[in-house]
Amino acid sequence: FASILRIRNTAAATFASQNMLHDLSTFDVIDIEKPWYFKEQIDLYSYHDQRYIVSGYMSAPLGGIVVVLYNKTIGENYDVKNLYDVVREDRWTFDYVHGLCRDLYHDLNGNGTSDEDDLYAFNYAAAASFLSLLAIHEEPFVKMNANGDPYHPVFENPERMQSLMDSMKELLLEPGSCSLSDWDIEVFQKGNALLAMQQISVVKKIADTQNSYGILPVWKFDEQQSTYNTALLPDTWSIPINSSDPEKSAILMTALAAEAYREVVPASYETYLKGQIAMDEDSVEMLDLILNNGIRGDGGLMYDESFLYLTMMYLKDS
Repeated sequence: FASILRIRNTAAATFASQNMLHDLSTFDVIDIEKPWYFKEQIDLYSYHDQRYIVSGYMSAPLGGIVVVLYNKTIGENYDVKNLYDVVREDRWTFDYVHGLCRDLYHDLNGNGTSDEDDLYAFNYAAAASFLSLLAIHEEPFVKMNANGDPYHPVFENPERMQSLMDSMKELLLEPGSCSLSDWDIEVFQKGNALLAMQQISVVKKIADTQNSYGILPVWKFDEQQSTYNTALLPDTWSIPINSSDPEKSAILMTALAAEAYREVVPASYETYLKGQIAMDEDSVEMLDLILNNGIRGDGGLMYDESFLYLTMMYLKDS
């Protein structure tokens, strides 16, 4: 029988290392150069040209891409420059967002304490917001060396990585930054924050009808970053070693990825993202800008899920 596995990416390395999966590089039908596979991520998931798992459009709803959500009403009420224009002028950077977080905070309830009822520039979910940020800023947690071994690129350019981490920490400590949860952005959803970074599907959860909302790309870290990027952390797929017809399994998996890319993704983009998620024509322009640059990935979660929590500890403490 033909069988394929959908595996949470954080569990994939365990299955592969215990010889439970086929080496997918042996199947000619699985061509990771095709646009329905995420080659950048697959290369990070490989080992010496052996690929036990792949990622692609077979399980990658576009609702999972990372964006910045924008409360336009707050921007208008507090004389914030039109942030769509800031993106167009290529000035949407970490320094710009940091300035907003430094300058925009209001103790709305007058109790002298920062709480969920105050007004903030940036509401972030401590884990969800930074899950993909290294990849978005073109400094992935894991790369492959010339021998095909995974390594931590922090040692290639430690000054830049240190700057990136310290900049994020500095931003989170500003009065205009707020986090109440590792995974949710309740303050933004209540209408009490100008910005939030989250998967785009969270738009469906915004019940606030008093404010007008839009979508922006995640900011660039600095002038070294060439494009506005997004990221997606899809589940991974493989073929179990006990499949009685692995060749048919490979064909099935390829068909799922290819047909989703040809049929589901265009429909999802036009009907779901542009038709249901985008709040205005500016947001549609921003989505085109984001997705035309492609979707970036990072192998960090596959190799070491704890890196996310180590990052959170560093950003929160010392």
